[in-house]
Amino acid sequence: MQNLGLFLGNVLAHWVALMSGLVSFCFALWQYSKGKEISAKAFWVVASVFLFIAVNLAWQDEHRNSLTLISEKASAVGLTNSCLQQARVQEAFSKGLQISNQSLQNSLNQAQDSFGKQQNAVNSCVVSLGKMNPILTTKQTVIPIQIEGVNTGAPRKIVFEMIILTNRTIDPTGILECASPLQPGTLPSLTVHGNMRFGGISTITPVNDRTFDLRVNMDGTWTPDNPIHFTALAAGEPGPCTFKPK
Repeated sequence: MQNLGLFLGNVLAHWVALMSGLVSFCFALWQYSKGKEISAKAFWVVASVFLFIAVNLAWQDEHRNSLTLISEKASAVGLTNSCLQQARVQEAFSKGLQISNQSLQNSLNQAQDSFGKQQNAVNSCVVSLGKMNPILTTKQTVIPIQIEGVNTGAPRKIVFEMIILTNRTIDPTGILECASPLQPGTLPSLTVHGNMRFGGISTITPVNDRTFDLRVNMDGTWTPDNPIHFTALAAGEPGPCTFKPK
């Protein structure tokens, strides 16, 4: 009933618009030219014709509205399907990314374990070298030990553990000089009770890319079995290197 009422209201609106516009003008023009009023019969004949036209116009409005509604519904369904498809693709991508991240994390954990074992081996080597250092004519000896290669640009860099040995107990300060350019990676430190200790207020100040002012300020004494060590980057073998105490 509600739809029928809307349709009849639309018919009435069209009919009133038609009768009050062009038809009223034609009636007024005819009365003015003829000098008499239009008969009731003629009026209702014209009104009936335009009522039919109004019904037709109202039906066309309803038809257009139906087509528009169908088109909008089809567009909404298509958009919903597209959104669902995108959601499925996103979900699949997220699952793939999660699997990839898990695989990468496993690889990083394995690399970290391997590096930890390698570092322990270097620590043991540092202590052993200190204890086995014989009394040499040269009182200080610099030994670079290659740890691994890293890609930090061109040319490729190599990580070295720089070990500075002494054959007597002295103050751990001096000038380190190498034949090739060197880039310090960590601060210099001493091996105390067989364990690596980094940080403190130790310094390694570059004089140029081959020469460095080195000072170790931390607990421990520089002795034949307690060498100085730090990591550094170089494009190739940095040596030979020398150390001159201050």
